[in-house]
Amino acid sequence: MVDNRSQLVAKGKVLLKDLEHRFKSALIMAEEYLNKGFLSYHLEAVVMMTDALGTMTSLRKNLKLNPSHLVIPKFEVLDIVASEMATWSAPASRSTDCLQYRWRHASNSTVTLEVIGDVSDVEADVSEHAIRLFLMKQGMLITLPVGFVVDQDSCQVQRARRCSSLKLNLSCASCLPSHSSSLARSLMKSEGHGCIDSFMSGIGLEEVRNRLLDLWHDGTYSPGEVEGDSEWAAKARSDSYRYIVEEDKVIATFTQRLDRLVLQLMQTVPELRSVTLMRGSPMAAVYASEGSRYTPHFDSRGDNGRVLTCILYLNPFWQTCHGG
Repeated sequence: MVDNRSQLVAKGKVLLKDLEHRFKSALIMAEEYLNKGFLSYHLEAVVMMTDALGTMTSLRKNLKLNPSHLVIPKFEVLDIVASEMATWSAPASRSTDCLQYRWRHASNSTVTLEVIGDVSDVEADVSEHAIRLFLMKQGMLITLPVGFVVDQDSCQVQRARRCSSLKLNLSCASCLPSHSSSLARSLMKSEGHGCIDSFMSGIGLEEVRNRLLDLWHDGTYSPGEVEGDSEWAAKARSDSYRYIVEEDKVIATFTQRLDRLVLQLMQTVPELRSVTLMRGSPMAAVYASEGSRYTPHFDSRGDNGRVLTCILYLNPFWQTCHGG
């Protein structure tokens, strides 16, 4: 009886070693697929990990062995920390008569928004997750997402009129709730679209925006194109665009968040469960001149494999009078 028990334990340990190897192989695949935007394949690898871990847990219990130390990771998202030389954000035209701003990290739970220019008539309103700057003379409203729930009782505002600057110190009360549920409900309606405010932190958004504008100022964008030789095709769009390589770490802070949001939607939206989703390379577009446009169009009529389109708007200086 003792020999049989010893043989069963020995065979069980061999099987556990094989299951552990499968788990670790699936983990590597899950990470690689997620980094490349192969979302459906990533989920398949996570299922493989879950199955292997479940079998290991049951087998260890039957063999009266200690529980496994292996766990399924959360696949954390990259986060951006504003550098000491953070770039001032301004309109794409780099107009010198407009306010400029930048985000700075004051501590792990506090950020600072610095504003320079003619701040004498600027009124700042801090809501739970955004800052609204009212430029009274120009009749402008600039809305800047913060990226967390602001502790409004601890907000501090410093205005220096001589040096034309304004500082707002903001403390984090809590993280923002997940957007996936509300977005899923919107996608399942007949219109099939939804909108998210504060998808990224203010610091993350400005780092992405400034990165894309630097590439644009370097002349790396191409004139927008539309398939076809018709007169409509020639007038359809007047932007400049380029595709961004996956290795760009700044842009990856956006694509990783997007991938994780889509993974959550795949669990909720029925139309996304039966398709294999792979994210394409992100395309950046700049609409710089007055009258720039991209006329209403379909990204897919069912013939190019596109299922979802995500647009990240990086235009904090946009005003209603600009149109669009």
